[in-house]
Amino acid sequence: MTIEQIVAFLVSSGPYLLIKIFAIISVLLHLAFSLCIVRQTKLMITMIEARVSSVIYLVAVIHLLYSIFVLIWAIFIL
Repeated sequence: MTIEQIVAFLVSSGPYLLIKIFAIISVLLHLAFSLCIVRQTKLMITMIEARVSSVIYLVAVIHLLYSIFVLIWAIFIL
């Protein structure tokens, strides 16, 4: 299948499929952002020792888990 055929199929299938694909791509980008936040938080904790470090890391991990949940929701429910 060529690119033109794929685009023609997506346009002919209606706006719902295009919106779903756009939403899933957006959520995937947000998931990548969440992974970066967790990594940066882990690096920050190794450099700066503080009492709130574990709380900040917990918030980053909860954000990552929420991003995964939204991705699953977007794939199956949307």
